[in-house]
Amino acid sequence: MERAASHASMKGAYTEPGTSRTAKFRKITLDTILSSTSLTRSSKETHEAYLQRVTHLHLQAKRIRVIDGLELCTNLKVLYLYDNQIELIQNLDFSDSLEYLYLQNNQIKTIPNLNMKSLRKLFLDDNEISVLSGLTECSQLVELSLGRQRLPSFGSLQVEPQSLMAISYTLESLDISGNGITKLSPFVALYNLRRFNAEDNNIIDIPEIEVIVALPNMTEASFNNNPCCKLFKYRDMVIGACSDSLTKLDGIPIPNHQQVAIKGLMDHRRKIGAMTRFQTSTDGSSYQPHELGSGSLEAGPEDSFVIRGHNQR
Repeated sequence: MERAASHASMKGAYTEPGTSRTAKFRKITLDTILSSTSLTRSSKETHEAYLQRVTHLHLQAKRIRVIDGLELCTNLKVLYLYDNQIELIQNLDFSDSLEYLYLQNNQIKTIPNLNMKSLRKLFLDDNEISVLSGLTECSQLVELSLGRQRLPSFGSLQVEPQSLMAISYTLESLDISGNGITKLSPFVALYNLRRFNAEDNNIIDIPEIEVIVALPNMTEASFNNNPCCKLFKYRDMVIGACSDSLTKLDGIPIPNHQQVAIKGLMDHRRKIGAMTRFQTSTDGSSYQPHELGSGSLEAGPEDSFVIRGHNQR
């Protein structure tokens, strides 16, 4: 078995991007595994016993195309497979202990149904995934990163509702940046979300952002380089809609006194608006409340306080 596993490559080749050179795909062999861990091995220890003790494997940037040959690593917790040529997520059901899986910058197009109940962090940035799916059994997932999928210019990352529901109370960090996304409302199902990155998408409507920052545990959210960020008073509108837990928006801290003041002014003006509608319905009079200003927010004559020194994006 060990002699058969010692072969260092598999038949097949690919052309390296930007060059005319061809390089052989590599197979995950015993030699590859032994050179990819720093775990000390006893001189009397068999390969099988040793591999069963391995918890971390560094298999990144090794021209791997197929995930295979890891079935003896039954206690594996952390697996690095980024910067390879992997096309399919497969043959990973050998370990019930796998918690961290790094698959960035491969050629993966779909997420199969992952029966990985211990998985806590999954990194799939810079692949070709078009649908967020396959997570219905990942009931312990805390962090998911799917940024910058290589999609057609007219395409965008889609979402499977069942997968979102399965991780709705465990997921704390999500990166979906650079995926042509226009709607964020499906992600409201992620009730326990704390960190959210949706930069470089195609979000036009402010309400799509407001529902995310209103999540009760959200602390950091970033929406840089979306069309809605260019709207007048964008930052004030988002802060006015956020939960009390949000401390950083688009990489810029939100002082607590600023959040309280903006919310107070918005609440006050909503009350003025309600009073105006009531007066209009009774005597036909009309009052137009002042708009929330840019930079230094000056309250109108009916407002009881002034907010200054706020940098408006």
